Amino acid sequence: MRQAVVLQAGKARQDPDQAPFVKFAQFVDAFVPAKRPELNQAPMFDAVICRPTQLRQAALALSCCQRGRLVPLIVLEPPPVSEERYRQLYEQYLVARNARDDMANRIRASGQPFDPVAAHKLSKATDMAAGVLTPFRSWWKQNRQAARFLEQLHPKRLLALCRPPLEEAHPIHPIPVSRITDTRSDLLPSTAHVEFVLPATEAGGTPPAGCRVFSSLAELATTCWALAHPGVSFPATCVPVADDQVASYLEGLHQALDAGMPLLPDAGPGAVPVPSPTSPVAPTEAVLVEAVDEAWLLVGVLQAHARRSRLVVYPRPNRDTVDRALRGMRELVESLAERSKRSARRPKPGPVLGRALDNLHAHKLREIEDAVSSLVPDRVFASIGSLPLTAYTDGIPYTFARHHEFDWREKSIGHVTPDATLVVLHELTGVSSDDAVGFHLVFDTGAFGTPETRDVVKALEFRASSTLVLRDFAATGLALIHLTQELPVDVVFFNTHGSDQGIAMKDADLPAFKLVQRVDLSSRPIVFNNSCLSWVSVGREFLRIGARAYVGSLWSIDSADAAKVAAVVLRRMVREGQPVCRALLDTGAGIGTERAYITIGTCTTGLPQQPAYLGRERKWLLLLLEKLFSAAQRWVRDRRGVRSPVDFVGPLEDALLAEADRLGEAFDQGWPAPSLERVQVWIQQLQYLGMMAQRRPKAAGARLDLIERARRSLDALDGPGVEESRAELFKVAGELLAALGRYPGALELLEGSLASDGCSRTLRGGTLLSYSDVLKVLGRIEDALGAAEQARELFDAPQPTPADRWHQLLALGRVAQASNRLGRHTQALLSARHGLALASQLDNTVEIALFKCDEAKALLGLRRFPDALEAAQEAARLAGRAYDDSQELEAMEVTVRVLVEMGDFEGALGGAMRGLARARAQGDQYRDQNFQRIIEFIESAPPG
Repeated sequence: MRQAVVLQAGKARQDPDQAPFVKFAQFVDAFVPAKRPELNQAPMFDAVICRPTQLRQAALALSCCQRGRLVPLIVLEPPPVSEERYRQLYEQYLVARNARDDMANRIRASGQPFDPVAAHKLSKATDMAAGVLTPFRSWWKQNRQAARFLEQLHPKRLLALCRPPLEEAHPIHPIPVSRITDTRSDLLPSTAHVEFVLPATEAGGTPPAGCRVFSSLAELATTCWALAHPGVSFPATCVPVADDQVASYLEGLHQALDAGMPLLPDAGPGAVPVPSPTSPVAPTEAVLVEAVDEAWLLVGVLQAHARRSRLVVYPRPNRDTVDRALRGMRELVESLAERSKRSARRPKPGPVLGRALDNLHAHKLREIEDAVSSLVPDRVFASIGSLPLTAYTDGIPYTFARHHEFDWREKSIGHVTPDATLVVLHELTGVSSDDAVGFHLVFDTGAFGTPETRDVVKALEFRASSTLVLRDFAATGLALIHLTQELPVDVVFFNTHGSDQGIAMKDADLPAFKLVQRVDLSSRPIVFNNSCLSWVSVGREFLRIGARAYVGSLWSIDSADAAKVAAVVLRRMVREGQPVCRALLDTGAGIGTERAYITIGTCTTGLPQQPAYLGRERKWLLLLLEKLFSAAQRWVRDRRGVRSPVDFVGPLEDALLAEADRLGEAFDQGWPAPSLERVQVWIQQLQYLGMMAQRRPKAAGARLDLIERARRSLDALDGPGVEESRAELFKVAGELLAALGRYPGALELLEGSLASDGCSRTLRGGTLLSYSDVLKVLGRIEDALGAAEQARELFDAPQPTPADRWHQLLALGRVAQASNRLGRHTQALLSARHGLALASQLDNTVEIALFKCDEAKALLGLRRFPDALEAAQEAARLAGRAYDDSQELEAMEVTVRVLVEMGDFEGALGGAMRGLARARAQGDQYRDQNFQRIIEFIESAPPG
């Protein structure tokens, strides 16, 4: 028979059959039994999984599982729509997107005047269709974070209080390149054993195999205990909880974890709420939880237990008055900004706005303070006192709370929302994706004339890391998407305009729905969004996509004061190691700006610590360079053939190259002696230059001295790896010379690579592809075909790796092109269709368009004109959807040639004129000449 010891004022009587008692609580005279030896063992479960509505069940499970170390709680939200419905919504989005792109392509191809009204209408329809996809994609991002966290835990055993259906446990990838495939990822690690303990209502009449079922909370408690402690009977002494009181479960779990006892449900209406215990050591922080029946709040209890914090629970207040006060402040700020623009010859809304807030309208701040303070009971103020605070809240900014004894406006306060629970679990468990090699991204669109970016960069220099300053046309949403995927990022800082619609980037505004769909912060950086209304617009989504913490503003802020806040906060975080919340206090900025900032994260969240020696390590610099060039190469490769009226690609290339030069100089100063590691960096740099040389030959040609520097270093070295590095150097140097049009020199270097003893299979195959390209340009088409076929055979493995499949794809393209040039159109058609199938498997729209164009050329050579015309038009359409302007031009040229062969001179002439205009607009001299020749041929053709 279980026995409940109800802890209350007065002493509990000791049962002689129980273990000796030890003092536990400080502010009530209560005692609990000492922990049994078997309860001090490591926990039998590594995590508990539940639904948002299972607060009580999750609390019971955690109280049974917690032994020796933290057992995290993962709260799984069900998907907002079914997978079938999402696929339908995605097809609707494709219709809208394709209509927009096809209209743009028709205008460009036909030379018709641009219709801004129609374009705006189609763009708006596309954005609306994309926005409808956001809930499912946001849910997927959150679950993907949970899956990564569980993988990093390396769990052996999980306790699940829900059984996710197949579509949720193995979700599709909802953000495809061009189409949704059947590829799925696992939500729960495949290596972990999952114990399912389900409510009888969910299990149905017959429980699934391997699942346990409970019909009452008391039965759940005994079942979880039996699973966590096989062979050990349920303890006679437990912490009672009242079913009708959520606070009882929150406070009871806190006591149960500290005491090493499970919760006892169904204690009856007479059970009193258990007061929050304190440890013999005085707490250094407090955790505030707004009690409501939502399971994510239990993470606050886990935090309070793990850090020996003071837990304070009170019922969730109605925040309507707070929301009204915040709206009033935003309206005031906007009206002042608008007034200053109208009254000043040169708009200077910043200083005017700051003075007005500081001197004339401080009562608006007082209204917010009054609204927040009125919601917090006196006992909560008294319990928390002056301790730093982490508040688990639905949206109350506790930085405005004040009391006649306690002023929370002057202390560190972090806020945790439902989206931020994984942030807390990462901190508590020590599970982290932190990389010792870190980068900072500073986005500056040039919107403000303040020294903000300069001061931020200066503050970040004190951390062993690389700071990428992305100014003007490098400060784009495209750069944010790419760099956060490719680099381990510590800090993302935005120095730009913002509104309740999103962040103003240089290429376009970045609203919340685009952020959650396109950006992935897998390295968990701290995001400091120093734009106006930055918490109101996109703050929550930054947490959903992986931010460690988020700093945003509740209303529009003064630019000069915002610059001051940014410099002070980042200097404190980097140089003094202060948490974000503490660093935001007393920055010296105007009160109207300083009070606007809010931090989402715990009160101790800061930058990850780095070893003191890290900045002096040779290996550290090499890793920075390696990651930087990898990101740079991927950036150029993903944007091959893309042209736009404004160049957003080149500025980022320059920023990456400038930072690589800076890091390379630092390495050469510290370690000037020849080394294979330094040669590898030069090889990466030359490879990057070769990729950008076709678009920017002057910038690439100015660095050819790197080839000789690398050769001299290799000549001074001996031993393993030297010959392989020499073969790789000759390959990338030859590719660079070829991109610059220096084909004889390129041919010599590539032949040197192929002749080297260090040329491995993969390296030889890649070199043969480049060798084939140079031979084709030099008119040696037969040799070019032979080199391409050799490369294809090298990568035709029985069990090809992803790299093998990609290189085989490239080889098939070269075989098709060379075969067409030699008039072997049947062979070209087979290779093109083989490559087309492989590109479709890889879901690579650019390559699909390329092979479709090769197919059209082969069909043209076989005089199958209708099929050739259809293939060429499809190639142009696909290239347009892939935003590959160069390939679209080539497909347009093939289309024109087919029309000429079919005798449709009128259609061919119109297409050639449009192609000529497009080629000149893009600066493509080769296509320009081709279209001119076609036009001259058509105009000189005899009538009829």
